[in-house]
Amino acid sequence: MFDGSLPFNDEPRPQGFGYPHDIFVPDRITVNKGDHVLIHYVNIEDIAEDHNFMMESPYRFDAVVYDNASNLSGPVNGGKGAVLGTHLNVDTVVLGQGQNATITFNASWAGVFPYRCTFHQPTMT
Repeated sequence: MFDGSLPFNDEPRPQGFGYPHDIFVPDRITVNKGDHVLIHYVNIEDIAEDHNFMMESPYRFDAVVYDNASNLSGPVNGGKGAVLGTHLNVDTVVLGQGQNATITFNASWAGVFPYRCTFHQPTMT
């Protein structure tokens, strides 16, 4: 089961949380059939640059997009900022600088679920 998370609420981190520019960390999601998958996706750019999260067909997901990712301080809305939009059964969600999203889906089968940012290929795959 996918268990990759960044330590947002631990000690202060440098811009980009110490990761290189324009990559996904982790870069793949491996799940078991029937898993409920929850992804916290954050655009940590220090400049006004959009990123998207896209899963190829037949994969679909639901997403709630929030403003103000730099103020993350707790679960759900505790510090996530205002809800900017809810997207149901989509394959792509776009986040502007400082925005974050909660992405969820139920895995209909076991395996690796690929995702990418189509704006920044080939590194964000």
